[in-house]
Amino acid sequence: MTIKILLTGGSGMVGKNILEHPNTSGWRMDAPSSEELNLLDSSQVHNYFEEKKPDLVIHAAGRVGGIQDNIRNPILYLDDNLTIGRNVVMAAYHNRVGSFLNIGSTCMYPIGLESPLREEMILSGKLRF
Repeated sequence: MTIKILLTGGSGMVGKNILEHPNTSGWRMDAPSSEELNLLDSSQVHNYFEEKKPDLVIHAAGRVGGIQDNIRNPILYLDDNLTIGRNVVMAAYHNRVGSFLNIGSTCMYPIGLESPLREEMILSGKLRF
């Protein structure tokens, strides 16, 4: 039996890497674009889940735009990402999806480090609260 996987955020950094990984070549994976599936529309999300009947959801979608845009529009990011997350989780729940992997990220950088950041600098500085 082939496992049917729904990947949200397939055009983003994490989603692209999942789709391009050599171990996924034998999987049956749906990765709809935002034009195909508007994750902000709960009815559309629910209908998509009913039609596709995924066994596993890998949820890697969300509004992204960088730190400066997050600073300028914090409520937009919060509201859209909460709505997207709730719609995907509830559609998975109502359609009895067996497994769900939620991938989250954040924009946070330590204060006072040189720019650009290097990988070894991550988690090495003080955070501002």
